[in-house]
Amino acid sequence: MTIRGRGAERNLPVARPTLRRHERPGFRPDRAAMWAVMLGVLLILVAAASAHAAILH
Repeated sequence: MTIRGRGAERNLPVARPTLRRHERPGFRPDRAAMWAVMLGVLLILVAAASAHAAILH
């Protein structure tokens, strides 16, 4: 008997290199920046609203 070091992983598909999000076709950096700015504004609004509510109580 020869131990070859292969187990359940022998039937797994071959891993191919995946492209990162910014390397994929169709990626638009201006859209990513817009979403980042909108998320930042939303977080600031939520923080201001929760701080205002804490002051009232």
